[in-house]
Amino acid sequence: MNKTVYPVICRQTELPFYLTEAAIYEPVSVNERVTDADRYTFIFSESGAGRLFIGETSYNLKKGSIAYIAPGSRYRYEAADQRITAGRFVFGGENAEPLMKALGFEGTAVKTEVFLGDCSHIFAGMFTAAEEPVHGGDRSSLLIYEFLLAARRIFGGGRDGVLYCSAADKALRYMDENYRHEISLENLADLTGVTLQHFCRVFRERIGMRPMEYLARKRISEAKKLLDCTDMQIQEIAAEVGIPDRNYFGITFKKYEGMTPTEYRKHITA
Repeated sequence: MNKTVYPVICRQTELPFYLTEAAIYEPVSVNERVTDADRYTFIFSESGAGRLFIGETSYNLKKGSIAYIAPGSRYRYEAADQRITAGRFVFGGENAEPLMKALGFEGTAVKTEVFLGDCSHIFAGMFTAAEEPVHGGDRSSLLIYEFLLAARRIFGGGRDGVLYCSAADKALRYMDENYRHEISLENLADLTGVTLQHFCRVFRERIGMRPMEYLARKRISEAKKLLDCTDMQIQEIAAEVGIPDRNYFGITFKKYEGMTPTEYRKHITA
């Protein structure tokens, strides 16, 4: 299956990130291209083998490979066998450059033989959203951000291309691992060893949102997976993602998704 979606770009340009292209290839061969100066590209392989050329450097990609290609880079991707399945998406955004730097993506980077679980799941949702002309742009923007956070965890620390550890990173990891439990700003500041005021400022500068907003979005993201993949009751899901008050869970869910959990479940099963 070879399928590419090019979303219609209108008011999405006002969002922090907006999707310009999403593609699924089976198998894949991408002719040489140069990324636009203001566009960012991710390619990942879920099966098979291939070869990625970025500038003068080549990489052997196997199952569980992911590449971030910085703006203005020349690249080419070749399938080595017929079993390969790969995804690719391109995005931009008026404020994407400082946000990408804040997230640690300051140069092309490649990782091979890693677990792509979250990235694959998020990309699938992004691809589906890209085909929806009305509200797909808003959803794609959020999913791009979720993908970036998942990719950060894969690429890890160091300053050799992307990512370095900070108070914000520690808080992110803690929230990702403990979102089911009660978490306060004071907990996060204590965890990172800085004052509450400094922590909130650093986190917002680095991530682009307040710590508790990220936590709420993380919980809603996990709730959507459960609404999609299980028959759990709404109250059970609320408790599972760390929002045991069903009414508050419903209010929070609607704030970020524009519909109630029940409406969301009906929508994805329609």
